[in-house]
Amino acid sequence: MRKYLYAASIQGIQQYIFQTNRLREIIGASALLDNAFSGRGNAPSIFNQFCRDLDVNTSTIEVITAAAANFRCVVDDEVGKRIARDFPKYLAEKVPGIQFSQVLVPIEGENQFQQVYRQIHQLLQAQRNKSLISPDPPFMGVLKSRRTGGAAIVRKKGEYLDLLTSAKLNFSSEDALPFFEDFTGLPEVKKDRLPYSFKELIKQTEDGDAERMSWIAVVHADGNSIGRRVISLLAERDAHERLKKFSEALANATKRAVNGACREVLDATKEEKYYILRPIILGGDDITLVIRADKALAFVKRYLELFEQYTKEDPNLGNGLTACAGVAFIKHKFPFHYGIDLAEKLTKEAKKASKGLDETSPPSSVSIFKVQSSYVESLEEMRKRTYGISEGLEKKERPLYADPYFLRQPNGQGKYALLDDLMRHAQALYESRNKEEEQKALSKLRQYIELLKIQPERASMLLSRMKQVNGDFCKRLEVENKPSILYDVLSVYSMM
Repeated sequence: MRKYLYAASIQGIQQYIFQTNRLREIIGASALLDNAFSGRGNAPSIFNQFCRDLDVNTSTIEVITAAAANFRCVVDDEVGKRIARDFPKYLAEKVPGIQFSQVLVPIEGENQFQQVYRQIHQLLQAQRNKSLISPDPPFMGVLKSRRTGGAAIVRKKGEYLDLLTSAKLNFSSEDALPFFEDFTGLPEVKKDRLPYSFKELIKQTEDGDAERMSWIAVVHADGNSIGRRVISLLAERDAHERLKKFSEALANATKRAVNGACREVLDATKEEKYYILRPIILGGDDITLVIRADKALAFVKRYLELFEQYTKEDPNLGNGLTACAGVAFIKHKFPFHYGIDLAEKLTKEAKKASKGLDETSPPSSVSIFKVQSSYVESLEEMRKRTYGISEGLEKKERPLYADPYFLRQPNGQGKYALLDDLMRHAQALYESRNKEEEQKALSKLRQYIELLKIQPERASMLLSRMKQVNGDFCKRLEVENKPSILYDVLSVYSMM
């Protein structure tokens, strides 16, 4: 019987999930999209529900990839045409407002499979370029949701909700629980500890320091050179089977790594009233989450370490993989979609820097930024203002700019900023926060950093004085040897 390659993709994920600044709706939207093709725990995916409800013969479906927004499978003629005809409508009913593209391409032999798989991206792109029929706005006499403008279908807690918002909220509690369990790996999730607002994520300090309490972090991480690996697999004779094993191994390694990182930060905060993180995306080698600011770097460091470890252990992933991450520190009332966008841009910056050192096997790294202004400009402009970067200066001439931070020294060169140094110095400041002499030295350090931006000569004089009066403090923070990380050290410390 003739075989087909069925490929489906959900587009507009960011707009779908982050068109609101309410965490509960974000949780529901992300869990809804994740459930499209990925079954979590004992809960079947929407695709599996479709096959069950419409009596589709699943024995003829060979799944290759089932990530959060992408699905690839090999099917026979009859089943493929049924899926292509009926699944879009079924999915739209379960996930209202979704933008969905699909293609069904015949396969003639293993060589044809390789050619077809390479064409999938172009074919799906052509589908995306077709104009979608947007729903007409509700008539003038129809009651509308005040926040979205859509036609109201239900009233909850004094607010009129449209179909899309209602679906997200309905999916945000019990239905989203398997996603949280799968992401964190917790053997037992306490429902009363699940945060449903950004305020419930922030740190509760004994001294009631509002500034320290108000920060959260948006974390995005992505594997390096995955596309290169897929291309090399497609050149193999048994590309079909190799690609399937690679996708399964990558998803498993990513899940194990994120489980291990979650376990580390959640164990350290098990006495807190609420869990300190909320997962948003887990698919393939991509993860996105929102986490309390003071635990973000600990999570990222452990995740990158475990991702490297678990991918090396699986023979289907060759000699292992590396990953890069972006961490955007924002206030909990800051527009969340800006934080997500910034975290993804930071990840791209880290990947670019890592690939600049090794194109084949880029080292793991993380790029960070703390947003301290209400107006969001380009990342480059915000960095110039924050770090005091003048036009035309090379990176080696930027005294307060060290980003990205590497997991370990690339090729043993010893000249790049390390994530461990950043965390270690910030922790040292935190542990000495109640010592009067240390606080005086910290005040001088802040002055030194500001002078480095505008008057390097005066900064040098102040450093000489600090080495005389606060010698131990300067040695511990390596003020003279690693001045480029000092600004970020203070930024991280201010959120601990």
